[in-house]
Amino acid sequence: WSRCGHEASLAYEQWPACDESLLVSDTYVLPVQINGKMRGKVEVPADATQDLAIEAALSVANVGKQCEGKDIFKVIFVPKKILNLIVK
Repeated sequence: WSRCGHEASLAYEQWPACDESLLVSDTYVLPVQINGKMRGKVEVPADATQDLAIEAALSVANVGKQCEGKDIFKVIFVPKKILNLIVK
């Protein structure tokens, strides 16, 4: 510590201040399931709606392939947690 040019002991220095605004994330990774089985992950904005999450999920190759030619029977969407598409 003294080699870096500081004269006081490190024990007497103050803790660094935390800037809480830097800890907030603008996006998050949303796991996508088809019929209860994990098929992919998609990155969506933090304030993503169900429709936006479904649109982003269907753009993932593996998810789109699993839903191709099938109807989406039910959608289970828990914001910032999971998206589960039930297809038949």
